[in-house]
Amino acid sequence: MKRYIYGAGKYGKTLLSLFSKMCFDIDGFVQTSAPKTQMVLNKPVIQIDELSAIDDVNFFLAIKDEKIINEVKKSLADRYPKSQIINCVSFIEDNLLYPEKTVSKNWQDGPTFDEGCLEDINYRSISDMDRIIRKNISAIPLDVELIVGIPRSGMLAASIIALLLNKPLVDINSLLSEDNNGMNDMSERIKTYLYNIQAYKKILVIDDSCNSGSSLDKARECLEKFGSDVEILFGCVYATNESQNYVDFYFEIVDLPRVFEWNILNHSILNDACLDLDGVLCVDPTDEENDDGEKYINFILNATPLFIPRTTIGYIVTSRLEKYRKETEAWLGKNGIKYKKLYMLDLKSKEERIKQNAHSKFKAEIYQELKAKLFVESNANQAKEIYEMTNRDVYCIENNVFYHRDWSKK
Repeated sequence: MKRYIYGAGKYGKTLLSLFSKMCFDIDGFVQTSAPKTQMVLNKPVIQIDELSAIDDVNFFLAIKDEKIINEVKKSLADRYPKSQIINCVSFIEDNLLYPEKTVSKNWQDGPTFDEGCLEDINYRSISDMDRIIRKNISAIPLDVELIVGIPRSGMLAASIIALLLNKPLVDINSLLSEDNNGMNDMSERIKTYLYNIQAYKKILVIDDSCNSGSSLDKARECLEKFGSDVEILFGCVYATNESQNYVDFYFEIVDLPRVFEWNILNHSILNDACLDLDGVLCVDPTDEENDDGEKYINFILNATPLFIPRTTIGYIVTSRLEKYRKETEAWLGKNGIKYKKLYMLDLKSKEERIKQNAHSKFKAEIYQELKAKLFVESNANQAKEIYEMTNRDVYCIENNVFYHRDWSKK
């Protein structure tokens, strides 16, 4: 199947960026008129008349003008009657402000992203971020006077930089505030910085990552009110080969697909991931509660939640026994956890599970069968075993280790 984004402008580029995060491959851009350039973000741009009339093709519309969208949809439907033609404008606009923070799936006619993912996921931890900033802190001019972070993820990087350079720190929302609301908890020193922003000659706006550049573009637009008297630098910790020109400096190139320690549990990749239950979604049972009887049933029904996903996750793969499915599903429903399928271990008793040492093997088999993009495991030993059995990416909650192709080299 071929997939093309219709429109190679700002909306089209943003849509390609969002699709890349979701590991959804696109063959290129198409447009009505002859393209001014043959390549955009390393994807070919093709005039629609030059596209072969094949049936197995889907179009994703990235055009802001509603009138033009209707004309394009009619034209494509006539030429490709068997194709899906999907209006992505709402999806793009919902994610345009902070595309690095979340990928919403607010589709008008959305496809299901269950197809092959790029195999190698690039991962960076908070320790990695701290290390790369410290190593390259000299990239920041010494005459920068104020560090401004873009919430939420950009505040991590901004805090590290501000501490290392001994500079004042503020978030961009407070900087742009038109009044004093929400400033009561700030020190008088910080309030003074905000009131006298025009007195600064140079400030630095920092985010954790840059992909499409839309987040920083929005910041640039908002900061225009300070005029040309203040020099404003824009930077990020992690850029891509395509986005490095959007910033004045960056610390490392990390291309897509990528996930970070601080966003992995809110990343769109969870839509096609396997998640352990105990230790990930809820607390682990104590030895006393884990009696394979009434105490265990009471634990399942009343377990304390640890992580409640905001959107539908892929697959819950747990070593809980199949006989506890009813209680497990009741707890998931009570806590509003949406998922595609629940896999449980079909053995008669806890003793048999221990005898067979079935935990890791069961999870690895399901993970391999589903060809999911990631396994999120609570137990360090099991995470390592699942990775070794499948040679597929595993993230462990207990030790905060991302087991992947380069892990054994570390």
